[in-house]
Amino acid sequence: DSLPNWTYFHFGEDNADYELTTDSSLLTFDIRDPNTYVYLFYDPYTYSDVRLDASVLNQAGTNNNMLSLICRNDPDVGWYEFNFTSSGLWVIYRYDVNTSEWIALYDGGSNNINMGQGENVFSLVCQGNKISAYINNTLMKTVTDARIKEGQVGISVSSFDDTPVIVSYDTMVISEP
Repeated sequence: DSLPNWTYFHFGEDNADYELTTDSSLLTFDIRDPNTYVYLFYDPYTYSDVRLDASVLNQAGTNNNMLSLICRNDPDVGWYEFNFTSSGLWVIYRYDVNTSEWIALYDGGSNNINMGQGENVFSLVCQGNKISAYINNTLMKTVTDARIKEGQVGISVSSFDDTPVIVSYDTMVISEP
């Protein structure tokens, strides 16, 4: 019922209404306020080359949300983030902590995203200066960026204008690429 090795925070209203719960193998995000971006970072380790694979379920509520995997979170520099939305869009970002900006490295759309209350498996590989994003085992894009060398890994769920957003991460695997 707790997340002892994870640090979490959110972007949005200061007193945003959201809850993180664990039950069996599920980590569930229940976001009740619009435009709320909830982030969790795994504290015990930093990684340079890493692969993240996550299985997520859109549980209920609105089907207007964004799911994210994050690598190389360096508190002094930023992180790389792979997002996909329930509407079929995806983007690879570099977040810059000094400017508080998400810089789009590449974006697109995909028919590989399972809409509605379906399950999606998505992956992010950060290896050397290459960042690769996958949805349901299909490579979306590999981009090149060398600004962030190592850092923590993480996950995120975000709401847009429609709430509630209820999304569960069933698995999250951290491995060598």
